[in-house]
Amino acid sequence: MLLVAGFEIYSTCLEFLEETSQDIHEIVQSQSEPDLFGLIERMDSLGEFEDWIRSLISKMIVHVHAKKTSRSAVIVEEVKSYITTHYRNEELKIEDIARGVHMNYTHLCYVFKKETSTTINDYLTQIRMQKAKELFDQGYIIVQDVASRVGYSDANYFGKCYKKYSGITPSKYISNINKG
Repeated sequence: MLLVAGFEIYSTCLEFLEETSQDIHEIVQSQSEPDLFGLIERMDSLGEFEDWIRSLISKMIVHVHAKKTSRSAVIVEEVKSYITTHYRNEELKIEDIARGVHMNYTHLCYVFKKETSTTINDYLTQIRMQKAKELFDQGYIIVQDVASRVGYSDANYFGKCYKKYSGITPSKYISNINKG
């Protein structure tokens, strides 16, 4: 009976590791006895068997948590990648991003804010402003051109966003570059 219970628990642990795409061998090989039948047969008491099962499950849990990349972190990386690819689109909306990463709009906003402490819109603006600064630094001096290259159809609104982000207007930034 002990042997059957041991194999059932062991089998369940292996199935869990397989389903979570974990390396089964790291857990199995860490067991002191490669012969599972022999190991269980040599156990003298239920207490010894219980200790072995607890040890197996503990090792499995530690292993899985050590290797686990949180789903939230994966989602955030997908959103950041999507934004990096599509920030030039003047009509980019969070709804588009949510569809792009195959998530519900509300849940996506919640997960992103929880993981990054910033909103998706603020992150999008940050990326656009960084790209605008890079363009100015590369010699682009027409504000309307830079605005449209980073996803803004309205140069005045872009200027307000840029000033809020960098503390200086785009034209003043360009002027400072030309002086230096």
